[in-house]
Parts: sequence; structure tokens; C-alpha cells
Amino acid sequence: MKRLLVITSVMIITVGFILISCSDMKHTNLFDPAAGYYEPPVAPELTLSPTGPQNIDNMVYNGETIQFTAEGGTPPYRWELIPLSGMGPTPTISQNGLFTESPCGGAGMGTCKVKVTDLAGESVTSGLITFDQT
Repeated sequence: MKRLLVITSVMIITVGFILISCSDMKHTNLFDPAAGYYEPPVAPELTLSPTGPQNIDNMVYNGETIQFTAEGGTPPYRWELIPLSGMGPTPTISQNGLFTESPCGGAGMGTCKVKVTDLAGESVTSGLITFDQT
């Protein structure tokens, strides 16, 4: 836990006492005068939705897409694919979370996961995604 104390003024009184005035600049509602320090806000937990394909057979077929979204954490988010098996030239994930199983014909089946990481380094990984490139 980081603590921030900003000294905004120091006045030396002739009797030898020092008077220190403290403030946390713009975040006056987050400054705890009793504790004497700034308590930064905690970012909400990073979440990912959906957790994987939403169809009945839990597959992504040639040309299909899944729009993943991240919430919470500390934006911006970084998206990446974690290959598990059978990764050919596809699928792809864009920097806005769009998973695409591009048509390539005949590459077979494979599995992967989608991972999103926020600015603070927190990450969440999707469930297993099975894709069919045939």
C-alpha cells in the first residue's frame, strides 16, 4: 500500500513549534486526516466476457468471430492469443478484443485461449476455445 503525504506549507512560529498543513491535492475525499495519509482508490477487478464460444457445440468455425470485452482493472487493455494445439495462420485477436477464425481452408482443428492484460499487469484468461479451420 503506497502512502502519499503532500506538505503544502510549513510555518515556523517564534516559540519553536512547527505547524505543517497537509493535503492530497485534488483528492480531498481520499485523504484520511486521522491516519495522516492518502489512500489511493482500488481499481475494480478485471473481468473478461464472454468466457468462450457461446454456441451449443462450443466451437468457432471458419469465418466466425467472438467479441470479447474487458471491464474493470486499469485500461488500456492488451489482448493476446495463447495457442494450445493446432494453431495455423489463424485465428487472430484484435486490440479491441475481436477474436476471428479466418477462413483458410483445410488447416484442421485447434485450441487456444484469449488473455487480456490491463495497464497494472493484472490479467484474465478465457476458457478453452476450439476452432475448426476446415
